[in-house]
Amino acid sequence: MAIKRYTANADNTITNAFEANLQTRGTGSNMGMSDILETFVIYGQANSSSLEEARILVNFPIADIITDRDAGLIPASGNMDFYLRIHNAPHGQTLPKDFTARICPVSASWQEGYGLDMETYSDLGTSNWLYGDPNTPWHWEGADCYMEDRNFQHFEDGTEDIEIDVSTVVEKWIIMATGSGGMPRHGFLIAIQGDPMTQVGPTTDPFTVNVKSGSVTVGYGGVLPTAKTWTTMTAEEKATFTAGTSCYETVTSTPQPYVSWLTLDAGSPSSSYIDPQATELIEVMTTDPAEQFANRDGIIPACTFLSGTSVVVLMQNRILFDNNENAALDISIELPNVEPLFDRSYYTKKFFARGSEHFYLRPKLEARWDSARKDRRNSFYASSSLVPGTDNLNTLYLYNQVRGQLQDIPAVGTGELSMSLYYGASTAPAGTALTCSGPDGIGVTQVTGGCVATGIYSASVPIDTTFPYLYDVWHNGAGTEYVTGSQISVRSFSTNTAVDTGEYVSNITNMKPAYATSEKPRMRMFIRDKNWNPTIYSVATTNIETKIIENAYYNVFRIADDFDVISYGTGSANAGYTQMSYDKDGNYFDVDMSLFEAGYSYGIKVSYRVNNRYEEQTELFKFRVE
Repeated sequence: MAIKRYTANADNTITNAFEANLQTRGTGSNMGMSDILETFVIYGQANSSSLEEARILVNFPIADIITDRDAGLIPASGNMDFYLRIHNAPHGQTLPKDFTARICPVSASWQEGYGLDMETYSDLGTSNWLYGDPNTPWHWEGADCYMEDRNFQHFEDGTEDIEIDVSTVVEKWIIMATGSGGMPRHGFLIAIQGDPMTQVGPTTDPFTVNVKSGSVTVGYGGVLPTAKTWTTMTAEEKATFTAGTSCYETVTSTPQPYVSWLTLDAGSPSSSYIDPQATELIEVMTTDPAEQFANRDGIIPACTFLSGTSVVVLMQNRILFDNNENAALDISIELPNVEPLFDRSYYTKKFFARGSEHFYLRPKLEARWDSARKDRRNSFYASSSLVPGTDNLNTLYLYNQVRGQLQDIPAVGTGELSMSLYYGASTAPAGTALTCSGPDGIGVTQVTGGCVATGIYSASVPIDTTFPYLYDVWHNGAGTEYVTGSQISVRSFSTNTAVDTGEYVSNITNMKPAYATSEKPRMRMFIRDKNWNPTIYSVATTNIETKIIENAYYNVFRIADDFDVISYGTGSANAGYTQMSYDKDGNYFDVDMSLFEAGYSYGIKVSYRVNNRYEEQTELFKFRVE
């Protein structure tokens, strides 16, 4: 099983669109119970410069992800990817084309609400354009977001789904939930991205601040002056921060590697002219060119971010003081020019919400990882100069089963475990441990492996040998043996002279006609060459050895409409999330039946990568989920 899904537990559409009278905006409307989500931009409807927007909020059950990770049902951080998947909802209205959606983590809590009306905006409640919950307004109208870790997806035709890697954000949510820092878990905001980017405040003019070592007054663009404090960092303050402090943390003193900061009130400008990402474009400079000392050239803030309605500028030097660091200098803080966030309409892009009747089209986080375990016990090759070094490496697995359950070896736990190879004369190892190639190419009589999952250990080894049979002995490296594996038949690359045509006969040998959604069956494959013609001797056997396919993949679809429930994952690393495992008994893969909607029949297709091309096999394997 290399895929798991977490359906959204809250979603909503928020808007500042005009009602039918083109005078009143629906900023208080809530659409949390609708089965549709939508985002749009309407430019110039009420007047030549009016702007109306709708944005999407969506959140997910991160606590369930943490529970599954703690239980070992999904891998640890760094060994898997999380994808945000939100599905297009076809409709008959004008569809935007050639646009980009901005997907960024929300920085404040919000409620889903109970509204349904997406036409006249008659259902009021929170969350909405102005408030995240009944008692807490957004700092910025239209929802608050973090600048960091935002993603963008381009829509060429307008009918595409959202499918984007959001692993960085989800892992930060997980860290925050366990009390170790990270990012608060408030889901994503999805909005149509404006072009060009705009400023953080409603002014076209740079403004000058005379900085003293106490409080200063900052005012611009009609915003009332507000007292702010300028501080240089002391040794004590420096000790309370570590390098790399996130830019969206509340600043109470200057974090390393910054030695100073300045805050200014951005007021409450109209969100139609706001893009919080534009804080990256703020420039800081001294007003007198003579004050541009050698170490102060190119005065650009090291980090600029929003904190409530304030813009905070962090700097890595004391640029606001003269050489003696006594007298304050005048500085100018310049914002980008005012431009409308949009200069045309993008109308409406709709997605299915979590309340949709369509089981597979609800918003979801999809956990993907490559779970393939390739145990070469039945495809063990002696080293050869005919193949690359990686193909000479044989990985063997030890499965410690106790009364039918996998359990860690008590003396080993999740630590290291050594493995040695012996010649097998008949039914047991013989002689002394054979010499294998170590990691640095030096001959060794044992290699070090380790735990890969509960009760499962692995070790990899290349060996140049002419022995036809070997045995693997697992031990602690100091003489204590734990287990001896089954006999290994050693193959030779030089004996394979026939070209693999990629034509096979495949079968799932243990498939049942129906499964419950609670089951997680392991599907066992039997594969043989299509034109296989065995040599018959005087003594025949009915035990036909299955062929092992190094790179085999599966796909599951709903038979009624050919809808892909699990698409082929054939890429590298975690993108190969439908790659099959194999062991001495052949290829296999696990299927989590909770991914499927009950009451339907499904089909499995398999594809094999042979000679650098994917060959989908002709067989179709059917089952039903009850």
